[in-house]
Amino acid sequence: MHRPVVGPATPVYSASIWMIIGLPLLSLFAVASFDMTEYLIGATSGLAVVNLDYVFLQGLGFAIYVASVIFAFLDWRRLLADAFERRFRWAWAILSVVVYVIGRSVVVNRQAGRGLWPIGALAALIVLEIVVLGVKFEEAMPALMLAVSGS
Repeated sequence: MHRPVVGPATPVYSASIWMIIGLPLLSLFAVASFDMTEYLIGATSGLAVVNLDYVFLQGLGFAIYVASVIFAFLDWRRLLADAFERRFRWAWAILSVVVYVIGRSVVVNRQAGRGLWPIGALAALIVLEIVVLGVKFEEAMPALMLAVSGS
């Protein structure tokens, strides 16, 4: 079976793949500054209150999703221009950016013998997101428990 190979000078990373990985940092910074305590207390109070910060986070998340799909398409085209015969389809980013980054990195690695750094960077970002969200919830839980218990 013929396995396509690219030359050692062929670039395996594009600005687009790093944008896909870097864009979630915007939402991470926004979540880090979000007042989770106020939001959770408001959500459990029974009052119909629109939290504009939460609406902003939702809009930002959607914008990052759309931008990531666009960057996946641009990355896919860049790989074509760089003579990669096989490319992981950009449309997988519609399902999940994680799926695209892993699939793309594996396909590139099979042809170039390198190109797995995006997986490591994405894994580090996911761990950082879990830590930040864990801290935010841990900060909000005492106030939420008081609000729920009615004390």
